Amino acid sequence: MPSSSKKLKKLIIKDYQIPQSRLIGHQVLVATNLMMMIVILIELFFDLSATSLSLLIPSFLVNLILLIISFAKRSIKYLEIAHIMVLYLIVEIHFFVNPGVFHILVYWMPFLPMHALITKGMNNSKWWLLITTITILLNGYYGQEVIGNDYVIISNYIKFTSAGLLFLLCIYAGFYLLYYLLGDAYAKTKDKNDEIERLNSELQNLNESLEERVHERTHDLNEKNNRLERIAFMNSHEVRSSISKIISASDAMTMDEEKKEQLITVIVDSSKDLDEAIRAMNKEIEQN
Repeated sequence: MPSSSKKLKKLIIKDYQIPQSRLIGHQVLVATNLMMMIVILIELFFDLSATSLSLLIPSFLVNLILLIISFAKRSIKYLEIAHIMVLYLIVEIHFFVNPGVFHILVYWMPFLPMHALITKGMNNSKWWLLITTITILLNGYYGQEVIGNDYVIISNYIKFTSAGLLFLLCIYAGFYLLYYLLGDAYAKTKDKNDEIERLNSELQNLNESLEERVHERTHDLNEKNNRLERIAFMNSHEVRSSISKIISASDAMTMDEEKKEQLITVIVDSSKDLDEAIRAMNKEIEQN
């Protein structure tokens, strides 16, 4: 049970900070302007009764200015918040001008926290959900005080169909942008994971190569140590032995003339041994 409550708490307060694409704010503004253009066109042919050109055209121009600013500047920190505020004011102005359209505007209010979720993240969306909830309650109270129980909804099929199609397009656009944002975040995450896997593969190959190099280097060092040991052995035995024989024979020659030829032979043989030992040592040294 504690585990379930912890997961529920995490679900409520967790903000995953989905990587925000710079273009997502532009796309929201483009979608908003397109929807307002459609509303204006519908209003030109049919009186929707929920709005008027005197309200729609200024609203469209304000959104158009925000769109131009968004394309003129690479990044504006509070542009998305300003856009949500503009949409909020548009809905509220329509309501206070004509409280009788509350039944229509109340369905458009949920797009505000959705807008915040798409452009600014979960935490910001929660605040706009709270603001939207309070606004709907206050508008309902205001409508009750102004109109009372005589609030009647009257609409023909053409108007209601037009509003329904527009609402459908707006819902689809909102979820499309959310899907696009999540897909973009997934693609970026996948690219990062692929890059991490590639780096891990390179690191593994490098480690394997390093192990081979260490093994080869260790083998070379062992070979060199063996050669040095052989050189040391030859120096301490063969070279020193030959030198000792030459020195001893030279000393004996000065003391015993009768063995001179025999001692010369010893000196010559020892010199040859010494020469061979020195050549062998030079060969070992050259190999090192």
